[in-house]
Formats: sequence, structure tokens, C-alpha cells
Amino acid sequence: MRHDVALEYFGNDGAAPDGGDSFNGGGVAALFPIRVVARLTGINPVTIRAWERRYRLVRPERTPGGHRLYSRADVELLRAASRLVEQGVSISRATRLLEEPIRRRESQEDRLLERFLERLRALDDDGMSAVFEASLARRAQARAATLLDELPGAAASLPRLERQFLDAWLEGLLAFRTYQRAAQAGERRVLVCSPGEQAQRTWALVFALGLVGSGLRPALLAEPDSADLLEAAVRTRCAAIVLGGTAREWPGLGPGAAPVPVFLEDAGEGFLPLGGDLDDARRRVVEFLRTGDDRP
Repeated sequence: MRHDVALEYFGNDGAAPDGGDSFNGGGVAALFPIRVVARLTGINPVTIRAWERRYRLVRPERTPGGHRLYSRADVELLRAASRLVEQGVSISRATRLLEEPIRRRESQEDRLLERFLERLRALDDDGMSAVFEASLARRAQARAATLLDELPGAAASLPRLERQFLDAWLEGLLAFRTYQRAAQAGERRVLVCSPGEQAQRTWALVFALGLVGSGLRPALLAEPDSADLLEAAVRTRCAAIVLGGTAREWPGLGPGAAPVPVFLEDAGEGFLPLGGDLDDARRRVVEFLRTGDDRP
């Protein structure tokens, strides 16, 4: 099973020539910090962040410290949106007008997902890794959606054997990535837990994979009861707990029982909400632990 490609997917942290947070390594296209993007586009950083949060015009990467990193495609998209706004088009309409190329890229990623699932049906882990590599190459070139984040939804309809094989492949990728990336100074641990349902375990694995390199270090725990979960939180000295993919409650775990913030998809009183979208959920946890703000 070839997981060295994970280096390209998650990036190699480095410094830009001007001392910024940008990097260009492992075959990934150059990424730029927001101050550089502001100079390149003429758009105020506050406006860039607002267009990102409110309209999802761009989806920047993150450094381990939580700083935004934008691709060349992001820069061009921001420039195009700015030109439309200067012509009197509202930013919401400009975003819709610019979505068509994004949809075309997503359709290409859909084909990669089909190929990945075809290799999964054959229980061909090398083939799965090869399709994954193709997805990484496309993502580096065109900012395509990540293949991994599509897998929890696809896994829900898979036969039991294929779900188990997929989870084993994801566990290998997570183990490799965690081993390859030695603990960084200042990284905080997040305890990611999954209940017994296998579809939620796939969600937890993919969620944990996406945290690697974000400044947070995941620790995965499968099917813990409330006592084990609380003990694990103490032993790992985690900064937060993320429960399941679709979990709305956890037996025996009441509000305020945990020593750290607890995230649930549809949180009630005493918990923090994840929401239904995996990528948004991950960003919400990263943002909260960086700023203390759990708003989208």
C-alpha cells in the first residue's frame, strides 16, 4: 500500500522567500499568505476573509498555525470576482457566475471517485492508492475537491466487506501520516471518536486525516463508553473532543462532563455544533481552537 503520496496531499510546511507562510514543495503549487494575496489582487484582507466565509468564493489551505494559504487559482478567482464587483455585479451574483468552472472541476473529481470505488470493489489497495495519487495531481493543478472527503458519503452504501477494507486503507494512511509528521511545537491534540456504526468510523478517519498539518494532532478512539472517553481525554491532554460523524448524543456523556469542549454534529446545550459538512466541521474545530469562536 503506497501512502508516501500523503506528503503531497497534506503539504510540506516551509517558509516563503519573503519570510511568509507560503510554501512550494512536494509537487504542490505555490501557496500565498493573505497579505501577499491582498497585494496581488488589490482586495483588502478583511474583504477576502468575508468573501470566503459568507460566499465560499475560495477555500484556502491552512498552515499548522492556522494561517490561510491561497493558491494561484484562488488569486485568479478573487481577481475575477473583484472585476465583476467593479462593474456593478454583487459579490453573491459574481460568486454564482464563477461557480461553473468549479462545477466542471468537481465533475472531474466525481470520475476519480468512481474509479476509486471500482478499485475498492476489487479490494485492490494499490489501485486505490494510484487513483488517490491522480486525485492529488488534479487537486494541485485545479484546486479540485479532495477525494478523501467524498468517501464517508460513498461508504454508507458499500457492502460490509468493502467498508472494512476502506477503513483499513484509511487507517494505514493515517498511521503513516502521523508517523511521518513528528509532533510539532505548539500542536494540540484532538480526540476523534466514532461510535459502533462503521459509516461513522469512516467519517472519523477522514476527519482525523484532514487535521494532520493544521496545527492540531488527532488521536482516534473507536467505540469508547463515556468513562473511557473521559479518561482518554485526560491521558491525551487533548484540547477538544469530536464525536462521530452523525452522532447527536453520546450515552452517559452529559453537558459539562468533559474537561474540554465537545463537538457534535447537531449539538444541544453544553456542546458545540459540527454541522453536516465534513470540511466545514473540520474548519469549525480548527477555527474554534485557534480563536475560541465556533461560528461558521
